[in-house]
Amino acid sequence: MVGSRGDSPAREQLSALRSLLVLAMLLTQQDSQATIVTVVANAVESLGRCRLKGIYFDGRWQDAQVPGQGAATAGPPRTGLATAELPPGGGQVELAGQPWAWAYPLSGPHGPAGYLIVGAAEPPAESERFLLRVLAQQAAVALANAHLRHRERAQAAELQAANLALRRSMAIHERLTRVAMAGEGQEGIARAVYELTDRTAVIEDRFGNLRAWAGPDRPKTYPRADPRQRKRILTHAMAAASPVREGERLVSVAVLGGAPMGVLVLHDPEGTGLTASGRCPVTISASQTTSSTCS
Repeated sequence: MVGSRGDSPAREQLSALRSLLVLAMLLTQQDSQATIVTVVANAVESLGRCRLKGIYFDGRWQDAQVPGQGAATAGPPRTGLATAELPPGGGQVELAGQPWAWAYPLSGPHGPAGYLIVGAAEPPAESERFLLRVLAQQAAVALANAHLRHRERAQAAELQAANLALRRSMAIHERLTRVAMAGEGQEGIARAVYELTDRTAVIEDRFGNLRAWAGPDRPKTYPRADPRQRKRILTHAMAAASPVREGERLVSVAVLGGAPMGVLVLHDPEGTGLTASGRCPVTISASQTTSSTCS
């Protein structure tokens, strides 16, 4: 019986280590940072008497469902710990209402990437602290890997979008080059832009006179702009070297020798003719070709 009682702490620690091994395997299978944080939050209290007080990672306090509390931790921990109070290498911290509290660093290749904050009514045994250190290390690895995978996916998506935009631009350029070489003139250019963008396309001369229209709702009498307003928008478009918005219209200017030779107008009342980055140029050259447009 004595031997059995003496073996109990060792057995408990072995069981805890086995649980950590299972937890480490579980964490490596997670692809979501939020899921990892929740798994870690649930693991803290299963390792002893400590309770989770907060997880700081990737520059912010993470949301995590805390067992038995019925709500998620968000922002600074409820105990009021400020980020500036976190020791760089981890260590004891002062938390209101917590006789003992510790910040375990979530260490990365370039130092702590965050902290696992726990609290307890009294200092835990060294064996429990060891388990918490191991948990923090496993959490750091899992969070770093999830962050890396997320960044890689984002970069892959950006590259795919850039490739699609490039292919789109090349197809548009080829289409409009064929129009120019076939001698279809301004009507052909306007018609091609309309077909490529599904938006009414208009070509004007430098003074605002209508030269070509492609699309619905062509007016019987084409409106003339105020000369001063016309000069202002042309100057703006020439300086921008890309389409500029004028009310419901996107305006692009063809320039030769520093002077405007023609204007391509794309009617865009919904305001969707430019991408989120503002990069969706609709331009025409002095030789009546369009270098690119938006999808």
